Amino acid sequence: MLNPRHQKFVQEYIKNGGNGVAAAKSVYPNQSDESLRVTAHRLLTSANIREFVIQASNQVGITPLTAMKVLKGIMDTGKDCDKIAAVRTWSDLTGSFAPKIVREVNDGVPDFARDPAKIEEMLQRARKSANHEVRA
Repeated sequence: MLNPRHQKFVQEYIKNGGNGVAAAKSVYPNQSDESLRVTAHRLLTSANIREFVIQASNQVGITPLTAMKVLKGIMDTGKDCDKIAAVRTWSDLTGSFAPKIVREVNDGVPDFARDPAKIEEMLQRARKSANHEVRA
């Protein structure tokens, strides 16, 4: 369970569309801008707060599917600059434009469930690829 300040931070974060600094300012109004950025980052990287954000988002109907539908709508009908921002956001969320070796590792299988031999094989391929690029 979150303390009242953290609960207010999450509520403000969702209400303002995901602006962590503005949410932190509503809870800690006397902090400097730099301190607010640090506070927002610290709070948003807390596992308890992230879980609370996900739960609260789901309660108001913000799910990964609805977010992707909104991004798709922007890509289809938005201004060029908005389309580019939507594509960038989508790629950040999905890892679609990540280097191939990152995509292979990020296939949805939890790290603890991976086969150590497969990990070693992927590392060897990455090292070989990196050595080949350096020599070229």
